[in-house]
Amino acid sequence: MPASALQGRGGARHFKKPYVETGLLLKLLKKNEDLLQDLKGYESLSRNSAVDPKALHRCYPLVEDIVALEPSAEVHPQPLRNALLQLLATNPKLNSTRFNGSVWTNMKAERLNVLLSHVRKLVRSGGSSCLAGSEFERLTETLQKVVLRLGKGSPKKAVPEPFGKRQKQVANAQKEKSSS
Repeated sequence: MPASALQGRGGARHFKKPYVETGLLLKLLKKNEDLLQDLKGYESLSRNSAVDPKALHRCYPLVEDIVALEPSAEVHPQPLRNALLQLLATNPKLNSTRFNGSVWTNMKAERLNVLLSHVRKLVRSGGSSCLAGSEFERLTETLQKVVLRLGKGSPKKAVPEPFGKRQKQVANAQKEKSSS
């Protein structure tokens, strides 16, 4: 089968992850040291597991900062590991595990990548019924800033329909309250 016949039918979708400056990541991680030390539910989840909206909401400040820094919610692993290692060198108390610094760094980098993977998964799939209204609204604002890469490596803004509908419903409800 010629290559042109296979176009648009699946295949490799591995895009190069954006390289973010180590210094910027270090600043972001320092700001969220308390979350980084204990990522709550994301300490044990894998990429293949279902998204845990409650655990994601607990990590909201970290997610918000990462999405503000890199809208694709993807970060190249090398600068992330470097930033984590530098952070650990300045604050060794972060590593409360029995593992050495480089192992801890790799484990935290993997945990952060799982968290970001679940953010992208949630953007693709839509809202969550597990969150209260205020939690959902707060998370939605950040998820709408995520830019997914849909094909050929070109970034495209992808807001799933449930988020768009929910925003319209909230706006209409607020208009009705203000008019009455």
